[in-house]
Amino acid sequence: MIFRFLIFMTFFGFTDSSYANQPKDKVADKKIQLPEASKPAESPKKTEEIKKTKDLTLNEVSAYAKSMDSTAQAMTLEFKEELYRHARQVTLSKKGTAYFIKPDQFRWEVSPAKQDSAKEIWIFDGKNLFQHNTKEKHATRYSSKLGKNKQLKELVDIITNFRALLSSYSFDGAKKEDELVHVKLTPKQKSEIVFLEITLKKRDAEKKKPFMQGLTLHFEDKNRTTFDFNPMQEEQVADKSKLTLPKEIKITDALN
Repeated sequence: MIFRFLIFMTFFGFTDSSYANQPKDKVADKKIQLPEASKPAESPKKTEEIKKTKDLTLNEVSAYAKSMDSTAQAMTLEFKEELYRHARQVTLSKKGTAYFIKPDQFRWEVSPAKQDSAKEIWIFDGKNLFQHNTKEKHATRYSSKLGKNKQLKELVDIITNFRALLSSYSFDGAKKEDELVHVKLTPKQKSEIVFLEITLKKRDAEKKKPFMQGLTLHFEDKNRTTFDFNPMQEEQVADKSKLTLPKEIKITDALN
């Protein structure tokens, strides 16, 4: 990411030919007054400190990743999501909550950001992925071999295991800007994802470990998905009931 700092300098000059032909002593005695309109303007007060930036190495970013490790058995995450669709030139906004249980189970809920409408719920119980819309009385079950399962699990892995991400992706640079660390990664293997942009936020003042504040996934079709995360809330005891649907919901298997 490139940061541009613009510095503006203004110069004022004054000449008065009426003094050119006067004796030097008279000129020296005469007090020169600048016309009101020509007086230099006062320098504007500095309203914001210039942000300090520093390039980081992979080892330095790995140190941040290590400090993000957690011993918690479950984590709750609130987020905002924006999906940019290049073909239609539109951006869709959503809000959501995710619940993660180690090692790989999760519940993912999203709904339109500006509406109190139905939620789309995805649950992975370690074997199958379930999709349910709260307006409906049924849910769809996808086996672990189907694409939908793989895509969502990959997203969850990116969010919950940044340290492992540094091994499966190539490091394309990082920059520290005050309390933020911006990292760019590209997949080592063929993927729909072209590259990732990740923002980590330090919390030294609060003596808390860094967390992933932002994530943008750039895709081959020029679409992109951006997340803005709140800090994760950790739990030492997992609530397994969040991995189940109400008993009245009928479950059907996906055909493909």
